[in-house]
Amino acid sequence: MKDHKNILRNFKNRWQLLLGFEVGAYALGISVLVYFMSFNLLFSCLGFVVIAFFAALIIKPWKPSIESTSSYIDQKLEMAEYSSGLLLKPTDQLSDLALLQQTRISEKLEKEKINLSPPNNISRAGIIATILILIGILGNQMNLFRSNQEISNPQTESNLVTFEPIDSTKVKIMAPRLESQSVTIRYPKYTNSQAFSDIDMNIKALEGSWAKWQIKFDSKVKQVALHSQGTDYPMVFNSGVYGGSSQLKNSGFYYFKFKDTLDNEYSSKLYSIEVTSDRSPEITISGIEQFTSFEFQESKKLQLITSISDDFGISKAHIIATVSKGSGESVKFREERMEFDTPLKQGNKSIDLLKTLDLDMLKMDPGDELYFYVESSDLKQPTANTSRSETYFAVIKDTTNYDFAVAGNLGVDRMPDYFRSQRQLIIDTKKLISERTNLTKDTFNYRSNELGFDQKALRLRYAEFMGEEEDSGLDIGNENLESLENEEQNEEEE
Repeated sequence: MKDHKNILRNFKNRWQLLLGFEVGAYALGISVLVYFMSFNLLFSCLGFVVIAFFAALIIKPWKPSIESTSSYIDQKLEMAEYSSGLLLKPTDQLSDLALLQQTRISEKLEKEKINLSPPNNISRAGIIATILILIGILGNQMNLFRSNQEISNPQTESNLVTFEPIDSTKVKIMAPRLESQSVTIRYPKYTNSQAFSDIDMNIKALEGSWAKWQIKFDSKVKQVALHSQGTDYPMVFNSGVYGGSSQLKNSGFYYFKFKDTLDNEYSSKLYSIEVTSDRSPEITISGIEQFTSFEFQESKKLQLITSISDDFGISKAHIIATVSKGSGESVKFREERMEFDTPLKQGNKSIDLLKTLDLDMLKMDPGDELYFYVESSDLKQPTANTSRSETYFAVIKDTTNYDFAVAGNLGVDRMPDYFRSQRQLIIDTKKLISERTNLTKDTFNYRSNELGFDQKALRLRYAEFMGEEEDSGLDIGNENLESLENEEQNEEEE
């Protein structure tokens, strides 16, 4: 005879199993996170047991019973007709009518039981566990959990600091040996990187980072020092450990040295310090050509996409646009600093910025020219790294008097207005030289670079006329300024 109670019993077992999986998911997520935080398997297993214990007390996977299963099925399945409790009673205790109802409900539940799932939050538990595991993985990749903790590298002969006596003939006692060693690296604050420790004394770190060394001997020593670039830096004894710190500015080599209680001197092998530089932001502009020309009647808009990336985060980004109006000695330049249409969140390591330049909004007339570039700086302190893109050009064609041609990918004006515009730059340069003694070094260098940039941009505009086949760079040096200063001195002598 068929045991109708098995239908409810199987449903109860599924219910308890799902609740058990829910407990396991929470415990697994926490244990993986603890492992990535501590790199200690024992702590991870302990975390699993503790979380599983408390989660089980809250979720209570043992709580579902056959009676609660029957009540749940009656509430959720209309076809059960609130008669699933009949499956719990022996057939010999039922009337003919009740026995008929028991058989009907049993057959219906056999068909419909797959469509009914026991109550559980397994999906939520799985999502939370996945998030915790991802936090652990990402935190490990970004060194977020390594503050003041040693990386679990085994202490092998290759990274163990060993000492040799400088004069072995004078050594009459057993040389002290190291019990522990570590170096902690703290990157500059602007990088938002957590400190990390290692037992390998060879260092590779960002410029401006701080290194803190700690070594502990198995017996008493008289004096310990760190030697670098011809200078001894004494290490301070505190709580049984010798320590010292230094800011890393240049690459080089160093070693440890100490004296025992009998003034015997010992030294270690050389260790390297490799200082890396904070890279400047990388800027890429897409969506437009380097030179664009417009008819006066057409829509005069430039839509550019600027991709900027930096190793530790972007601080600022903007567009420097210069409008050239007029010609000859009457040429005028108007510079504008423009923000992107896309807001820039400071600290992002990579971002795409959008901007639409409307030449009509810049009040440009036929014959006017626009040249612009993107400038970006990072978070480096005290002086940020600054980069700028290539220069891009746009012009509104003047059909009345603008003789225009294209050479390569830059616009060329064949008229000899270059010389009259160049005269204005020379006048401005001589003025800068005469004011040099009254300007700060930064102000003088800034104005020099601006004049150099204008000079270079002007040469690009008239490259073919000057006989230059190609010159796409805009690097500014001091040679032009020095030559103009010498020219001024020669004119004064004449």
